[in-house]
Amino acid sequence: MADGEIIFKTYTVTGAAVALSGSTALNTTAIPRKLSIQNASGAADAAYVGPAAVGAAGANAGRELAAGEDTDLRGQDPADVYVIGTVDAANLLYITAQF
Repeated sequence: MADGEIIFKTYTVTGAAVALSGSTALNTTAIPRKLSIQNASGAADAAYVGPAAVGAAGANAGRELAAGEDTDLRGQDPADVYVIGTVDAANLLYITAQF
C-alpha cells in the first residue's frame, strides 16, 4: 500500500466471525495507520469487533457497535481484527483503512 492511500469498503455482516484481511472485507494484510469500522445507521442489529473468537455475547463478546456507532483502531493488523453480526440485509459495516 502506498503511504497515505485510503481504502473504503462496505461489508455485509454475517453470523460468522470474519477477519478484516479476508477477500470479503479489505483483501489485504498490510497494516494501516488507522482502521475505522462503522455500523450502518440503518442497521437492524449490532455488530461486534474483536479477536478471532469474537461473538455477540458472553466471554467472547467483542466491542459492540450499535446502529450508527463506529470505532477506530490504530496500527492494528487487519488479520487480527474480526467482525460478526447477524444475517440481515440492512446490516452493513463501512470500513476505512488509511495507510
